Amino acid sequence: MAILVGMSSLPFFNELITEENGSLSKWLLPPGIQESLLDENSKILGYSKFRVFLYYLLIELYIMVASIGWFSVAKDEAYRYALLLCTASAGYHIFLILSAKRLTSLNDQSRKLWWTLGIVNELFGLYYWGEHTKRKKLLAVRTTLGSSPEKIISPKVVLSWLAIAFVSTFPYFHDIVTERFVGVKDWVPILGIEDFLTLGERDVWGFVSYRVLLLTLFVQMCAQILWAGWWMDAKYSLYKPFLLVPVGLSMYQITMIVMVKTDAYLNKPDFKLLLVLVFGIILGILYYFKNKALPLNEQESITSVVAQNNNR
Repeated sequence: MAILVGMSSLPFFNELITEENGSLSKWLLPPGIQESLLDENSKILGYSKFRVFLYYLLIELYIMVASIGWFSVAKDEAYRYALLLCTASAGYHIFLILSAKRLTSLNDQSRKLWWTLGIVNELFGLYYWGEHTKRKKLLAVRTTLGSSPEKIISPKVVLSWLAIAFVSTFPYFHDIVTERFVGVKDWVPILGIEDFLTLGERDVWGFVSYRVLLLTLFVQMCAQILWAGWWMDAKYSLYKPFLLVPVGLSMYQITMIVMVKTDAYLNKPDFKLLLVLVFGIILGILYYFKNKALPLNEQESITSVVAQNNNR
């Protein structure tokens, strides 16, 4: 539970351990980490600052943890294996960051889209085969009881898979609709959104460009959706209340972006760390007194249900 609260600091951990100029704080040990990551262009694995590099590395890790957590509790959900798309997407982007391959063809958005399409087809095929095999064994029983077998593929199942597949593209959605050093791609309809969000030179809703705004906003949205999904499906997990900490923080981060408060004190790392700690402590206190007030036999019953659910 404390780990979940600690995980909530990943989206702004880069700000806690770096200076305003983007370099690693001097009080951190061991020294020389930043220098060891410099490439031939004096950049941090392709990033201009260590703070920027750390942010995108940790936010991808944050997304991966959420997708794995959601996958672990969605045991009875038809969309469970679609969540592996989000895990694969985050893992692949972590690989690109650490291997300094972001500027190579391995990071081409069309290639990633085709891979996403191929993986979702394979996963859905495996899901269909597994469900077909399982329900084929129950067909005789259902026929005997006079009830028709349920459909393996329903509109709800298809929509859930498509929605999760779409969310898995959020970490590179900015590559789909914008071009590096160019701007919005020609095929994107001109809706005036970029002009509306441009507040001045190198100031697009508080960011240096429309591309950076989309990148930051969509990775936060991806994390928010996955953490919220984990919270919703963690029905019998004792740690469920503590998932509200990362869910709340992700929503807070998105709110700061939408309200153009990225430079305000409310978006400072010390303030966000205080929010995480206070929220975590309040949830811990409520959780303790709520369980303390339960009769002993009810506590044992809840513990038994949780254990059975984890062993399924």
